[in-house]
Amino acid sequence: MIASVVYSESGGTYKTTMTANLAVALQRMGQDVLVIDLDPQEGNLTTLFDLGENRGDSDADNLVRHILKDPKGPFEDLIETSREGIDVVPSHDMLGDFTSNLEQRINYETSMNDITREEYPRYELLYDLLWEREALQEEYDAFLIDPNARAEDLLYNAIYAMRTLVAPVKPAGKGNLS
Repeated sequence: MIASVVYSESGGTYKTTMTANLAVALQRMGQDVLVIDLDPQEGNLTTLFDLGENRGDSDADNLVRHILKDPKGPFEDLIETSREGIDVVPSHDMLGDFTSNLEQRINYETSMNDITREEYPRYELLYDLLWEREALQEEYDAFLIDPNARAEDLLYNAIYAMRTLVAPVKPAGKGNLS
């Protein structure tokens, strides 16, 4: 199983392009690939693969709802297939508010259950969502995540879930610094 997050703290280092190219290359090698787009910006993987018709619909089921254990349907219904044959969990506008939604969930869980904020598995939520589904592991040979460039809860969830980080570097300016 290949499981990687393509990340750099600097924008413009071709994270999305690299993720898309890795996905297509793996698919062409006969691998079944699932790409998860965690970037709420418009110039993202979802846009590149021409998917995500419901990304702005606040009533639509989306990855944030599943991560925070409040889905509107089965996880598999989130997956869309690109013209290139790549399965993608598209980005959704709720990703931009992930941390505030997570904080609300933590407040709810800690007030309703006998756990403290420190005990809440803040960074393990995406891991639990993906790795507790045997059907996903049986269906896919590779999981790739394309996160946004901000170091925040969603990125930490992605790194914890995948445990492997691919860090492209643009050989100039900010790319060299990161």
